[in-house]
Amino acid sequence: MDEEHTDTRITGDMLERYLDKRVRLVVKVVEVRPQSAVVCTSDGHHIDVALAEDVKLTSKIVEINGIAKGPRFVRMTSVYQMGDDEDLLVIADATVRLMHKETFSSMFGREYGPQSK
Repeated sequence: MDEEHTDTRITGDMLERYLDKRVRLVVKVVEVRPQSAVVCTSDGHHIDVALAEDVKLTSKIVEINGIAKGPRFVRMTSVYQMGDDEDLLVIADATVRLMHKETFSSMFGREYGPQSK
């Protein structure tokens, strides 16, 4: 897969390690503003998201795809509405952490595991 088109699934505490890279985060929508939103990541960090043009956040739980622009800021490129079941946050957090463990990282690509840090 072309590295420049790869979105790495991360948690909020990993965001700073992926500055200027494409990322995916499963989050809970906390507040929606006209051109941005405040969200809570699967591991409890509040981050600001610059919304992509014409995006409407209709679910409580969404997957944000975008570019990490700061330790607590993402510029959204797209979004996947995931519904309102907050248990998804627990599942997403555990899954992403496993994906980044050395034991499993070879299954997901070089963006994951200790070598990605």
